[in-house]
Amino acid sequence: MVLATLILIAGCAERETRGRALLVGVDGATAAVLDTMIAEGQLENFAALRASGASGMLRSEFPLLSPRIWTSIATGKVPEVHGIENWVHLDEAGRPLLYSSHDRRVPAIWNILSESGYTVAVVNWLMSHPPERISGVMLSDHATPDVLTRRIQMGEELTRRAFPDATGGFVASEHDTPFAEPAEWATRFADELARRDPLTDIENPFENEGQEPENPLLKYLSDIFRADQALTRTALEIERELRPDLLIVYLPGVDRVSHFLFSALVELEKIPEMHHQAAEIREENARNLRLYYRYVDQLIGKLTARYGRDDLILVVSDHGFEAPHEPHHELQGIHVSDAARDGVVSMRAPGVPGGWRAEGMSIYDVTPTLLAWFGLPTAEDMAGRVPSFVPFAITRTVRSYDSVPIVRMRDTGSHVEPEIIRELRSLGYVQ
Repeated sequence: MVLATLILIAGCAERETRGRALLVGVDGATAAVLDTMIAEGQLENFAALRASGASGMLRSEFPLLSPRIWTSIATGKVPEVHGIENWVHLDEAGRPLLYSSHDRRVPAIWNILSESGYTVAVVNWLMSHPPERISGVMLSDHATPDVLTRRIQMGEELTRRAFPDATGGFVASEHDTPFAEPAEWATRFADELARRDPLTDIENPFENEGQEPENPLLKYLSDIFRADQALTRTALEIERELRPDLLIVYLPGVDRVSHFLFSALVELEKIPEMHHQAAEIREENARNLRLYYRYVDQLIGKLTARYGRDDLILVVSDHGFEAPHEPHHELQGIHVSDAARDGVVSMRAPGVPGGWRAEGMSIYDVTPTLLAWFGLPTAEDMAGRVPSFVPFAITRTVRSYDSVPIVRMRDTGSHVEPEIIRELRSLGYVQ
C-alpha cells in the first residue's frame, strides 16, 4: 500500500508536464526490409519517426519466441522471472497447455500505470488473455477467433506431439472467457472485423477485387490483413473515446505474412533448393510482402496522427526475419539465428534528437522508458534501463513493483485454444 501511494504521488507530480504515450508493437518487423523501403521512399511514417526522433536495433534474446519477448517488453523482466517462456508448457499432470496471462508472475506496464492513477488501453498484446481489469480498456490477444480457426486449414502437420513425454493431448477449455474488458468492446471489435471498407489506400493483396480467395493460404493471409485493420480501427475508437495516457497496440501481421513470403526478398543462392520458387511466384511474393510493410506503415500513420509533439511514440519489433538455411524447414521465413535476432525501435518524444541513432537499447528497456515518461522510477529488479539519449530519465529507483495487483477475469481458457495450438504447429513453434 505504501509503495502504491508513493507511485501515485510520483506519477501525479509529472502529469501536468508530460503528454500521452503510444506504444506500437509490430511483430517481426525486420531492419533490412525497413532500411531498403525507407531509402526507396515507400514507408513515409517509419521515415518520419526516424527523422524526428531516435531509431535503431532493439536487442532481443534467444530463443526468439514471441511470447517470451513481448512479455519481457511489457514487464522489463527476463522470462525466467516474468514466467512466460514459450508458447506451451506442461501442467502438473504432464498435459501440454498454452501459456496465458495467468502464467505471468509480475505486473506489466499497464498494471503499474493503472495503479499510479493513469489510464491505459491495451489492444491485442501477446499473452494478454484472459484480459485484466485495468484503468481503461483491454482487448486480449484472443480477439480474432475467426482468423485462428482458418489457420487450422494450414496445419497439415498435426501428427507431431507438443511434448514427447506428455501424458495426453492438449486440454480444451470447457468455458469461454470474454476477450475484452469492459466486455462491450468485444462486440465493437467484431463489428470492426466485419467491415469491408478500407482504412488505408492499400488494397488487400490476397483478395481478388474484394472477393475472399478459395486458396487456404491466401484466405489465411487475407484474414490477417483484415485483422490488423480491425485492431487498428478498434484502437483508434478507444483512443477517441478514452484518450488514454498510454495506448498499447500489437499488430501481428508482418510476422504471419513473413513466415510464408520472406524468402522472396533473399538472394536465391542463399536459399536451399527445396525453397526455390518459380520466378513469377517469387516476384509476386516479394511484391506482396513489401505491400504489407507499406500497409502497416499506413496503419502506424493512422495511430500516430492522433499524437502531437508533446507526446511519446514508441514503435518496436521483437525480432527480424531470415530465409530458411536448411532444407527441413517448411516455411519461407524463420527467426532462429543471429541474422534475425534483433528487432527495431523508433522513438519520438520532446528532447529526443531527430535522426539520432539509438544504440544499445534492448527489449528490457521499453518498460523503464515508459515509466520514466510518466515520472515513475525504474524498479531495481527490472533487467532494463532508460536509454542514455532519453532526456526524461529518472535517477531514483524503487526496489520492485511486484506488489502492484493484477486483477484478471475468471480463470478459464478461451474457446479458441485448440485452434491456436494448431496454428502454432503450422508455424513450426510447437514440435
